[in-house]
Parts: sequence; C-alpha cells; structure tokens
Amino acid sequence: MTKPNNWLAVILVLIGLPVGLLNATQAQSQLVVGTWGGHYEVGQQKVFFKPFEGLAKIEVDPVPHGGNLHKLIAKHVSGHQKWDVLDLDQVSLENACRSGFVTSIDQEILPPGIGGLKPEEDFLTGGIHECGIAHSAWSKIFAVKLSAFEESPPPQSIAELFDLENHPGGRGFFKSPEGLLELALLSEGVPQAEIYSTLASETGLQRALDKLTTIRKQIFWLKSSQQGLDLLEEGKIKIAQGFHNDLLAMASNQENGIALLWDHQLLALSYWAVVASSAVKDKALEFVSFATSPGATASQASFLGYGPSRRSAQSLVREDLRAYMPTHPDHLQSSFMIDFYWWDNEGRKAKSAFWNWHRSGVK
Repeated sequence: MTKPNNWLAVILVLIGLPVGLLNATQAQSQLVVGTWGGHYEVGQQKVFFKPFEGLAKIEVDPVPHGGNLHKLIAKHVSGHQKWDVLDLDQVSLENACRSGFVTSIDQEILPPGIGGLKPEEDFLTGGIHECGIAHSAWSKIFAVKLSAFEESPPPQSIAELFDLENHPGGRGFFKSPEGLLELALLSEGVPQAEIYSTLASETGLQRALDKLTTIRKQIFWLKSSQQGLDLLEEGKIKIAQGFHNDLLAMASNQENGIALLWDHQLLALSYWAVVASSAVKDKALEFVSFATSPGATASQASFLGYGPSRRSAQSLVREDLRAYMPTHPDHLQSSFMIDFYWWDNEGRKAKSAFWNWHRSGVK
C-alpha cells in the first residue's frame, strides 16, 4: 500500500487536526456508505443496502458525499461525517488510494462468477483495483433519429459520425474535451492503446482538433442527455450524445424511432472502496464482497440501468434490458475506457487547446 501523500497531510493541518487522527477509530453499530444521493441512492437502497442489512445484521446508513474527495476526507478526519465505504469514480479512487485514505482490498474476498469463473476473469477490464472493486459501468453513446435520415443512411460507426458528406445533419455533443477528443482520434483509426500517447503530442492533439473542425458547423453543444433528446424531437439535430441510462427509455420504445450507436462507446466504472480508518472494516469488506457479486450487480443493472461490472452477471439482467446494457458483449467489443486519471494529471494542455479551439468559432 502506498504511503499517504502530502496533500492529505495538508488537509489535516489546514483544519487544525493532527495527521495521526486519520488512524483513529471508534466503535459504531452502523455501516456508513458515502454515495451520490437521489434516485441513484434509492436504487442502491433496494439492491445493495437493505439486502446487506438482513445478511450482516448491521444498519447501513447511506450519506451523499458530493463527489469532492478533499471535502469528503476533511469531513471524515474532523469527525463531522465518518465514512466506512465510499462509492467513487476512477480519479477519486486513485487519489484516495495513493493518499492512504482508503485501504487495499484482498482479491480473495471476491466471490467467483457464475459457473465458478475466477474474479480476475469475470470483472471488466479495470474492475479490480488495488483499493477498490467496480460495482457498475456507465457509458456515453449516441441516439440517432432514424426518420431524419430518409435521404441518407444513419451512421453506424464513429467514423461515419464524423462524416458529414455521407451522413449530413446536426450532431449534439457534450461540451467537454474528455471523451470528445478521444472519439475524434478513434474515428481516424488511431488504435485504442495509442490514444493518450497521441493526445499527449502536439501533432496528435492537433489531429484531434482538426477532425472536430470538419464537423464544427454542425455541432450543437449539450448540457444534458435530456437536452439532446429534446433537440432530436424538435428536429434541430439528427444525432445526440447522452449517458446510456438516460437514453434507455426513449430507445427501448420502438415508436420513438430512436436507434443507439454503441460503436466505441465511452465506458467508465464506479467503485466501492473502504476507508482505512473505518471502525467496522470487516463489515465494510463484507459489504464490498456482497455488493460486487454477480447477483447484486445484475440487480442494480435491472433497477438503475447501469451495466454490471461482472461479465457473468449479464445473463442475470432483466431480459428486456440486456441489449441496452453497456456491458452487453456486442457493445464491449469496441468500447473505449476513458482514462480520467490521465485527464486529471496530464490533460491540462489538451483541455486548454480544446477550449481555445472552442472559443475560436464554435457557437
């Protein structure tokens, strides 16, 4: 396990607490789980928290954490809000692990997949981290209004998405360089393994921006999946980017005439992590084991629409939803895992270049 880095110690000092307080523990009868709140938390209550309470005989107390790792840690070490288990994204997990705030997790606690499949073979790529275990997958994909392509075929690939000559019409994209620059390079045929090394070079970054320039007159910038769906309905665009679970209901109703473009979906994982100073660490690890089992991950997929983090769990997902999961085998074939940690640590130049490009002419 890596030792705590300086920024964690700085947080403790700034709020007037000794660094050693991080290791303090106190007896408690609850398992406090930091999560994201809203409908997401309601779904987790149903498929994770309540079932685990019955199995482990401990109360699970879900508390929204807001996603800001520095504030989350500060609340914990000050005693204002203690956490035992955290629902984290890739960047937060990596930083929390490097700081020592969350503990390493022995892979031996993970149950096998269906048919006895070993965890390392069952979990999606990147699903088993030194300090966290993935429980779900989400992705950004594209909704295509089929009736808008009566005079030309709808795009079937990312390369065709960037081809206005053969597939004309407005495209809605989230206004963010993360994922968009990767798609531009993927549409150019850059191998997935070379995407970030390409973006890190001056010529590679310019190549991505040049590709975006070829469609910039037809780009509509979106703030949400719903805005994209609204613009599709209004006929202002023909294609809209969105989070897969936001597009699921519209696409699953065939009367809406919406097809989903899964080619090179931008995939990301969400993880459970255990706070190193938890007073109920054994129960916390039990929870991680339970909440990353094939059955539990399939249940959350059926209820919340997020893909299960285990391949073998796909067969347990509600049959009417399986084809709309980002973890469906057909969709995983070309999926691209966004490296948010690269963006957080090495992507400053790419971000700056994108925003300069955006200000130079895109409305």
